[in-house]
Amino acid sequence: SEQFQDLEDVYSLYLTLFIPSGRPNYKKFNQVNNARSKFIKDWERLKKEIEKPHQYPGINQFIDKIYHFIHFNQYSFPGKMDYSHEKRIKNKIDEQWNSVNRYIVISIRSFENNRPTEAEYERKTHVSILVKKIRTNLSELQKNYGKRSKNKSKEILFYANSTYRIIPYFLIALISLLIIVALIFSNRITKPLSSMKDAIDQVAVQDYNINIKNKPNDEIGELSIAFEQLAERLKDSEKYKTSMLSQFTHEMKDPIGATIQAVRLLLKSPELTKQQSRFLKIIKNNSERLRKLINNILHSATYDKETIKLNYKRIDIVSVLKKVIISLALNAKEKNINVVYFSVPDKIDCEIDEDKMEEVFQNLISNSIKFSKEGSTIKIALKSSGVSTVEFAIQDQGIGIPLKEIPYIFEKMYRASNSKKISVKGTGLGLYITSHIIRAHGGQISAKSVENRGTVFKVKLPRNKKIAEVGGWFDA
Repeated sequence: SEQFQDLEDVYSLYLTLFIPSGRPNYKKFNQVNNARSKFIKDWERLKKEIEKPHQYPGINQFIDKIYHFIHFNQYSFPGKMDYSHEKRIKNKIDEQWNSVNRYIVISIRSFENNRPTEAEYERKTHVSILVKKIRTNLSELQKNYGKRSKNKSKEILFYANSTYRIIPYFLIALISLLIIVALIFSNRITKPLSSMKDAIDQVAVQDYNINIKNKPNDEIGELSIAFEQLAERLKDSEKYKTSMLSQFTHEMKDPIGATIQAVRLLLKSPELTKQQSRFLKIIKNNSERLRKLINNILHSATYDKETIKLNYKRIDIVSVLKKVIISLALNAKEKNINVVYFSVPDKIDCEIDEDKMEEVFQNLISNSIKFSKEGSTIKIALKSSGVSTVEFAIQDQGIGIPLKEIPYIFEKMYRASNSKKISVKGTGLGLYITSHIIRAHGGQISAKSVENRGTVFKVKLPRNKKIAEVGGWFDA
């Protein structure tokens, strides 16, 4: 995480060199050089960590030899890691950084002589490409560190379980003693391992608030502490990324709005040719799309802080749903998709935030249309469950979601792996925003899916604000 930050500092400071100025800015040059030095220093330190021996010394090696001796070398942990992959990643980063470093040094010399040329802008392009590759390789290295921890936990658990195979080889008189020893040993191992497994699962869904309990005073305890520190760094990195993204999109919002307003005024001009009108409409549509993307990013940054403000009012939720279906009718017609809708009853009064709920319906229905096959059918149902709840369901016949990925589809910027095959554009924020809006209303959302057959999303909501604030009623 620290290396990521160093890279971003070098790259952002390097870009400032291209801001026009009347004379050489030696302060900027010094800042770039200092950032380069810090990256190099931290990278050398990180490489030493990578190149350390990957075997745990002491008692674990001794126990490993005993297992092999007792089992006549028949059993061996099948998931041994190949650490050569880390070495290859390290070598790639070395090569890419050396090129970036060389380009930056040349650029600084050129700007010191106040002779920026076209070659500098070509180098800038090369640096951007190389920085992107370094980011990718650092991410891969970060994932590999996570695999180390998980693999070590699995290895220890594997050997703990294998101890039960040796019990039949001992004398009957010692069976009771062996059972006691095995239970004590197993209990000591599995408790911290269970906590480690829960922590790993927690990080897998991007929850970095890790507090591992039952840390023993041994290698597993050290591993637990190291994992907590890693999660804390990931959390800081995520906060920094979200903050930067939010600031960037916020700055873009005003110029995009001004562009859209200017295009609308131009479209009203009677002197436009057909071609000019068509080009302006293209600009307007893409600007609107960009503004929606910016709004989604800003919303997601707000939802990260769990500060969703709802404007409750009593409305007919059926009319809200119908309005969204009508607005998306052309999208469905383009793919010849048949939309089947029904509600029971025809009118359902609810105390909700109308705009937010319209956004929920918009996200779920537009997703179903985007990922459905041409000529297929989408079924939409809305029904009242007594006086306290309302249920919404949407079923499509689209590409579906891989079963193992369903727990992650409501995470920020997550897109199912098979969505890339059909080139559907998206940011991975729609379901993330949808789930936060529903939870803010005191509701629940769930998904079931079969690949290449379709997906069903179900939403349950309380019908009034008081029930939403009390919470917990879905568990009854």
